[in-house]
Amino acid sequence: PWPETPDGNGPSLVRIAPKHRLNPGLPSSWRSSVQNNGTPGSSDATSFEGEDLMEYAFGTSSNIHFEIKDNFLQIHYYKRLSADDLVFKIQSSENLKNWTEVDNLYEANSIAHPGLNEFSSITMRSINKIKKEMPKFLRIQVRTRN
Repeated sequence: PWPETPDGNGPSLVRIAPKHRLNPGLPSSWRSSVQNNGTPGSSDATSFEGEDLMEYAFGTSSNIHFEIKDNFLQIHYYKRLSADDLVFKIQSSENLKNWTEVDNLYEANSIAHPGLNEFSSITMRSINKIKKEMPKFLRIQVRTRN
């Protein structure tokens, strides 16, 4: 579950939003640096200051792709690598009115694609195989970190 790109030949390991006191012992509290070799002594995080939160989070092509592979549901999307001020949550619903967080039912595999737009390709894979009684609707909720 730890970011794989900081392997000694490129990006470094960066703590996500340290002022929010996320647990440094958890892999989810870390990410790859935006640039190779990182930014020692400073942060490469960005802050949302615009009007379009979704564009800031996902970029101009906010494609979210769902795929069934080997009877597991996979969710593919791109997110801004430096957006430490955002929280991404997978939610499910039966009726599009009531939503429940289901992050615990998915495992993440993140691969950084450093470049001009500094986005990371994210793949979330269901822990369990697909069943007929699975929720009918899924979404990715994006909110600013409090």
